[in-house]
Amino acid sequence: MVCKAATFSGTNEHDKVWRNWNEDVQFTANEYFEPAHTAPDVNDGLAQLVHVVARATDEGQSLHAIGSGWAFEDVAASDSWVVSLRRLDHSLGYVVDGGAGLTDEWRTRQNNTTGTERLFHVEAGIRIATLCERLESQGLAMPTLGGANGQALAGVISTSTHGGDWQRPPFPDLVRAVHLVIEGGKEMWIERASAPITTDARLKPLLPCADTEIVRDDRIFDAVTVACGRFGIMYSFVLEVTTSFRVVEVVTTPSRSAVLKALRDGQDNGTLYAPLFDLLSMDTPPAGLDDATGDPYFFQILFNSQNPNDVWVHRRWVTTNSADLPPPPPPPTGGNVVTAEPSNYDLAVDIVEAANAALIVAAGVAEAIPVVGPFVSLYILGLIPYLDGLIASRTFRFGSVVAAVLDTLWKVPGAGYAVPGINYMVVDGRFRPAITSGRRGPHYLMTSGTRADSDSDDYKADSIELVFDGTTTDYLDFLDDILAIAPSFQQAGYVSLRYSKASRSLLSMHRVGGTHAISIEAATLKNLPGNPDWMKYAHNAATRRNGRPHWGQYNKLNELGVVMLYGSQLNEWREALLSVSGSSTLFSNHYCRSRGLEPTSIAREVTAVRRGKGHRGITHLCAQDAFWSPVTVAQAIREIESGAIRYFTRAGNRIAPLSVVKDGHGSKYLRSQRDVTAADNLDNLPPC
Repeated sequence: MVCKAATFSGTNEHDKVWRNWNEDVQFTANEYFEPAHTAPDVNDGLAQLVHVVARATDEGQSLHAIGSGWAFEDVAASDSWVVSLRRLDHSLGYVVDGGAGLTDEWRTRQNNTTGTERLFHVEAGIRIATLCERLESQGLAMPTLGGANGQALAGVISTSTHGGDWQRPPFPDLVRAVHLVIEGGKEMWIERASAPITTDARLKPLLPCADTEIVRDDRIFDAVTVACGRFGIMYSFVLEVTTSFRVVEVVTTPSRSAVLKALRDGQDNGTLYAPLFDLLSMDTPPAGLDDATGDPYFFQILFNSQNPNDVWVHRRWVTTNSADLPPPPPPPTGGNVVTAEPSNYDLAVDIVEAANAALIVAAGVAEAIPVVGPFVSLYILGLIPYLDGLIASRTFRFGSVVAAVLDTLWKVPGAGYAVPGINYMVVDGRFRPAITSGRRGPHYLMTSGTRADSDSDDYKADSIELVFDGTTTDYLDFLDDILAIAPSFQQAGYVSLRYSKASRSLLSMHRVGGTHAISIEAATLKNLPGNPDWMKYAHNAATRRNGRPHWGQYNKLNELGVVMLYGSQLNEWREALLSVSGSSTLFSNHYCRSRGLEPTSIAREVTAVRRGKGHRGITHLCAQDAFWSPVTVAQAIREIESGAIRYFTRAGNRIAPLSVVKDGHGSKYLRSQRDVTAADNLDNLPPC
């Protein structure tokens, strides 16, 4: 039975125009649905969501979920219908409160008032800023966070968002259970078999829908957590969180050569970041920060993308010091409305003054050019009032002012020399308090800021993030590539390195071979003329060195690119999708199809066969320990002919695909596409 609401009482709009936060992606949804709760029934939002999924199934429409629109790519774009999770942001206690549905082990942890591990159950549409505030009110916190907090929880999990907390894995690895709504409105509760948090006897009576299928399967769990929405609509998550904690922050500015040498030394001697930590420990922290010592909890490295010799290393340590640093600012008292933050307003004035000085120099040079010089000089000097006017308006977006300044300088011969310095002013301005006096406060505020920060329009950016195995030199080679060429592009921002532990999720960029993953982000202010070429260069240079583009940022992979970067992980993911969704295309969209995130092109290795009585031919294909084994020959023939699944055998290093052939009587059978007398022939395989 599908547990859907009899009627849909949320928001429903026809031909809804939707655009993402960064204003790069826009589309029109034929139908836009926004399920909402009808107080006091907390389960009504789920019933509304199920109603939408069931209706889309019945009417043959594709359906895609959207959160806050934080992704840079069209991962949220729909071919037909859209369901927004925006108002599905409630905390859910029916499984975790008091450990009601939990295993004995987790019930003990949940009720242990002195322990640090807790489970928190929440709907998937909640924004990260709201989640952090809600956790803090209960003395809890996320163990890791990204640098922004405007995203919906479903988005950060399904695209493998991460932080710089180097001993913590990315967001999807904080998930302990997923409540999923799939085709027809069917509900699934998914956990790992190897680390369950509930028991059937305790969980089943608590679930809002008695017919919810409970699945405990590591392969499916590790596939569904990072899936870009392709498995279905994520309704809620059970997260493993920790007790609230505070951090102290310091930013230092070592030399580029010293930092890169320390990272290379760590690779060479197998200690990874130890040489870097040793290098940084020689810098004395600001006075009064005795708690900023030892190996950090968080660290990241930033380079000025217009002058990579400018380096900032950003570190945080867990602290018990309860004094915020700097003290919280006083509440606003009114006055002029300025779109940019006051500190950004002052910085914008300084930037425009620096630009004006460069334009005056360029005008002086132009004046000496015979005939055309005076006219060029007048044009240049005319730009100064334009820039001053942006500041005088006192209502501006800071990033737009900086972009206008830089674009102006690039257009004027002889003025571009000021660009690296202005870019330095912007990046350094973000870290100046942490450089001069340090900062201290709750982890969530120090990492991703306040709710106001998530709503700020001060910065719009183009950004690409590439993830590498942190135990190889690929990321350092790539870093050398882009730092050398970055200033030649008309872009302005930073190149950053953030570190995390590897992920278990099959399509996480962070599921690397080593223990740690390195994320290198190239971010630049929006609307600069060199941005498209800069993003394209970074994308191609990284993929040549096994770097994986972040699913939610600039990502131009095609299916072949995904296959090459994810290999067998993609095959496992497709197998899991096939087992959950079959051939359904309900949740498919252009983003998934163009990257091969579909239950097709699955490759299965055959290692044994089953024969009929009297050895009259092969009846089944088998593979030891494979979940799909055994498969009848008739089924395998259908799958091969449909193109969904390919079967192959192996002899040493040789791969031999199986093909469908007909005998003289029109019957179909399978054989190896290589020499039928070779060792990879089906007839030579052992019995199942």
